[in-house]
Amino acid sequence: MTTERTIRVLHVMPQITIGGAERQLHALIVNSEPQVVTHEVLYYSDPQDSEGYKLYADAGIKFSRVPRNKKRPIKFLRDFASEIKKRRPDIVHCWLNSGNVWGRWAAILAGMKNIIVAYRVCNVWYPGISRVLEKLTTKRVHYSANSYACADFIGKELGVSPGGFKVIYNGISVEKFEISSNREELSGELNIPKDAKIVTMVGRLTYQKNYPMLLGVARKCKDKRLPYHFMIVGHGEKESELKELSRQLEVADIVHFLGLRSDIPEILKSSDIFCFTTLYEAFPNVLLEAMTAGLPIVTTNFDGVDELIEDGVNGKIIAINDVDGGYSALKSYLDNPELANGLAEKARETVRQQFSMNRMVNNTVNYYRQILMGAVR
Repeated sequence: MTTERTIRVLHVMPQITIGGAERQLHALIVNSEPQVVTHEVLYYSDPQDSEGYKLYADAGIKFSRVPRNKKRPIKFLRDFASEIKKRRPDIVHCWLNSGNVWGRWAAILAGMKNIIVAYRVCNVWYPGISRVLEKLTTKRVHYSANSYACADFIGKELGVSPGGFKVIYNGISVEKFEISSNREELSGELNIPKDAKIVTMVGRLTYQKNYPMLLGVARKCKDKRLPYHFMIVGHGEKESELKELSRQLEVADIVHFLGLRSDIPEILKSSDIFCFTTLYEAFPNVLLEAMTAGLPIVTTNFDGVDELIEDGVNGKIIAINDVDGGYSALKSYLDNPELANGLAEKARETVRQQFSMNRMVNNTVNYYRQILMGAVR
């Protein structure tokens, strides 16, 4: 099969929100050439915020919902399959654990021959059930991941050869971060002293992001009288719990919860350091964004971190839950600004060379072509 005509891709996403996967899909769509590939999105769950709708609608992205009835899964699959069949896509591209389950079954039911299941985090829901699912459907799907660590982890968990995954790194538009800082305005908004250093972390307030470690680092910095204030940007189910923990640790005066924000580039450009305390990832967009913004990086050693950060070269890597290590890394940046600036510049150069948006889009579209040409199983 040739691919001279426009490729029609239907994406299956659990919900329209502003999470990392949703923003990568948005970027893929708006940066694709419409004469080469067209995109549509089907989703099924209620959103956790309304900003995602605005992001997609403002870009003119076509998206529709197939309501999921948890009490009637068979009817939901039939309805989903019917919507897929109506659209007659060349490829059904499923995203995230939930989308990979429901999307693949609906696509199979609709008779689709080209199905991609894309894994984007080193975590599997119900591994035993998922392994059975893979055995039943492996010959029907193509696999992708956004890091080699993710491909290795998912492959081992599900009994799929890691070599069968197409690894496509996330991309980022460097131009979005070629902006001025709004530090004075932000500091005034949060009542942060002008001479304070700002440490920022961005991400949903969930168990995965391990914010208690960040709060522990803040407590240590306060005890040692380091002039740091901490900004936590995001929202999620752990918000009340984390605010209470900040009060218990007596760091509420130096830890600022900003909630959901749409001005992430400006916030990062107004920060001094990015500290990422996550438990597990695959390829975190926020780390790419902080690197692009030119911030010195402190990050935990989650699986796959070495595909982004080389310790002592373009950032500092510490052990998960190592509060003392986090404190020491922040202190080293305070004590040695030249070191901090050097690692930050190297991080920015890493992004420019390896993780451009054009590279991500081109690699994805080429993967579509290879599938349709029968060049990959």
